[in-house]
Amino acid sequence: MIPAARPDFTAVLRAANLAFPERSDSLQRLMRYLLKTDRLEELACRAGDASAMGAAPELAALVGEAALAMGDPALADTALAHAVAAGQDASLGLRAKALFELGQRDAARDAATLALENQPDDDAAALVMFGLMLSDGRRSDLWALCNDLRARGRWTARMVSALAFAATTPAQAERVRAMTDGGRWIARSTPAGIDAADIKAQLDAVEDWRPLPRTKATKGSGRRLEALHMLASAPALDLLFAAVEDAVADYVRTPMAALDGDHPLVALKPDTIAIRSWALGVRGDGHEDWHLHPDGWLSGVYYVDVPQLSASPAPNAGQIEFGPLPLAQPAPDLVWPPMRLTPRTGDLLLFPSYLAHRTWPTGLSAERLCISFDILRHGCDVSEVGVKPRALTPRRSCRDRYARNPAAVIAPGGPGMHVVMNVESGRYLVVDDTAELAWCLLETPRTTDEIAHVMASRFDGALEESRADMAALLEALFREDLISSVQA
Repeated sequence: MIPAARPDFTAVLRAANLAFPERSDSLQRLMRYLLKTDRLEELACRAGDASAMGAAPELAALVGEAALAMGDPALADTALAHAVAAGQDASLGLRAKALFELGQRDAARDAATLALENQPDDDAAALVMFGLMLSDGRRSDLWALCNDLRARGRWTARMVSALAFAATTPAQAERVRAMTDGGRWIARSTPAGIDAADIKAQLDAVEDWRPLPRTKATKGSGRRLEALHMLASAPALDLLFAAVEDAVADYVRTPMAALDGDHPLVALKPDTIAIRSWALGVRGDGHEDWHLHPDGWLSGVYYVDVPQLSASPAPNAGQIEFGPLPLAQPAPDLVWPPMRLTPRTGDLLLFPSYLAHRTWPTGLSAERLCISFDILRHGCDVSEVGVKPRALTPRRSCRDRYARNPAAVIAPGGPGMHVVMNVESGRYLVVDDTAELAWCLLETPRTTDEIAHVMASRFDGALEESRADMAALLEALFREDLISSVQA
């Protein structure tokens, strides 16, 4: 019922937009997916004109974000100005970034200040303000700003790096070290029962690896595979993510024990686990520049296949390095000393998402393959395509009749695959041709038995087997809010 291959979500998102043209959220979801999959030109073509921006500020904001990723701050400023003028205050931080890149420091400062007044955890605005204060030598003011934001309960991922640059007293330096001590906060383990070779085989079998995107930190020679949770039937990956959840539970019990509410790991801790994941394969000069994960609470990496790094002449070959985000020069090494680790096949690293990091090229022709992931922070949107928060729902009665959710659409997702998506929530299920027929039967409300009888007759199968298959399918559709049940 649920295929192993991964679908093309562009088709179902386009279908949702066509089915509900009056819903701006369906177009926004499509545009955000285009942004996340590095289809920036298509995104700009869909909503690049100023009149559309004025009518739909959320779309203008997405165009501005795409323009920044494409290195066009002028277009970004035009789009984001439309969004802000139409009341999209959430775009102020990105507009500050565009103005900063255009060299308009005073305007960037004004936009960033207003953004932080309205939304103290605006990461883009904070980055601009941190950079401006450091370039002006206002380290004491920067420390005070960070304290003010923290007092308002609004940590941002880059704030710990800003505090490292702003620290001028021994007490301040000690406070930063308490949040950045690699020996305490970077957990390294080798999960039992995980077969890295099986994971590698499953990843290599996926066809839709893409070149390294312009919107990410990875540079050089490599490939990237987004949203591993879309791989519906991947047993080795299922085991890995179960091990990740176990590692998170251990992390909460041990390194996080006795932390107070002022610590970012406590302030950003989510109520449920929602994992965003992707795979990276790099070789030769492939590496990641300094970056951090602003949407994450905890981040991590599992090393699926690491070549023999000792054979490389490259400096620090293949290592991952932790330290502050380079907001200014020189780096505050005395406050936050850098820490480098040499990965091994089968290693699992888990660390706070606010720890900036980079990787060094391996200098080898053999590929280094890894899986990276974020446990999304409190307050982060978990409705995006490719993120499925873990949730429990009660099972339905066999006497229930099921009906389609009016907000659900179905579209082809590739050979033998279809994607059913709720356009309001973004929740979805990937199904095969047989399940697509069952979906067609739900045009009118039916019970599990009614559908099972039709399917068994159509495919000349055993009724009990058909009933079990349909019960599992309907439960999955119900769990993703794609159908509703009515008591018979």
